[in-house]
Amino acid sequence: MNRPSISVCMPNYNHANYIIEALESLIAQTVPPIEIIIIDDASTDNSIDVIENYITRHRIVRLIKNFSNKGCYDSVNIAFAEAKGDYVYLMSADDKVLPGFFEKSVNLLEKYPAAGMCVNYPKDIDALSNPTKSMSFHSHESDVNIRSPRFMSATEVLSRLSKQPWFLSGTVPVLFRRSALSDIGCYIPGLELLTDWFTVHFVALKYGICYIPEPLVAYRIMPNSVGIDVAAQPRVAIKYYARALRLMQEPRYRQVFPKSFIDKRRGRFTYSCFRGAFVLWQTNYLHELNSLVPPRTLFGRGILRLLQVLIKLQWLILRIYCHQNIPLVFREVAQIETENTQREK
Repeated sequence: MNRPSISVCMPNYNHANYIIEALESLIAQTVPPIEIIIIDDASTDNSIDVIENYITRHRIVRLIKNFSNKGCYDSVNIAFAEAKGDYVYLMSADDKVLPGFFEKSVNLLEKYPAAGMCVNYPKDIDALSNPTKSMSFHSHESDVNIRSPRFMSATEVLSRLSKQPWFLSGTVPVLFRRSALSDIGCYIPGLELLTDWFTVHFVALKYGICYIPEPLVAYRIMPNSVGIDVAAQPRVAIKYYARALRLMQEPRYRQVFPKSFIDKRRGRFTYSCFRGAFVLWQTNYLHELNSLVPPRTLFGRGILRLLQVLIKLQWLILRIYCHQNIPLVFREVAQIETENTQREK
């Protein structure tokens, strides 16, 4: 019996400083991929030289060059069209996988052939690969009451998302079954920071998932990432959230995304549009305060802790406000989006 095969699709843009670390983490897996397809998106650093030098030592690595910058998501779609593995991992060139990721994920997916993907959760790292904290209120370690690997049906996933809407995020901690990923065509253009969110939720709510309650990937939090840039601009973010809401209601997707899910997401998306900018400002503020005027006494540490608590209280108040007052804005934005789409046709 042939062993299941894995393809890795890796977009790269100016990540020469990180891509070797990413590639080495893949090569070191106990179940290595059969191919690593790198799409260089017209990098302006020395990425090409670094990648080509690495290819001379590892035949499973292949490079495709974009001669103009197409963006991360279009680049992933190009790589996915070339992928031949039974399973596919969509990996950023500045992240890395941790020991056992492929072996544990494939073993569980082979045990549960109905599942469209296997999910773990990421360990956040900074630019120097040191552990760091995300801006999330919640964590899988403390808030998810799953203690051993298991299969979750689409119905179970929907139920959990109603209580823990952050349970699934992007593609970083996900190994896809290729047939399930092909069903949606990998990434849908025009969703920006919600592109991978949409793909993950479509597959999960149609096929169900396998879940491994441990960190098996490392996600590098970078200050200039696409998600952070958009999250800091509520007017821009709300446009993409409106597009996602409209897509979920189209004939192809509405059988996967129930109306109850869409209704809850409308309020959640509204909050997310404003929380991103709010959290970024406050996180930077606290970081600068702590580094430039660090607390030197027990009283000072207590004051800093009080500031952190008050910030979380502000987040809660913002969430209540958004859920109560702002979801109507999506109706206006969605109407504009629909009119623009009709004009384009």
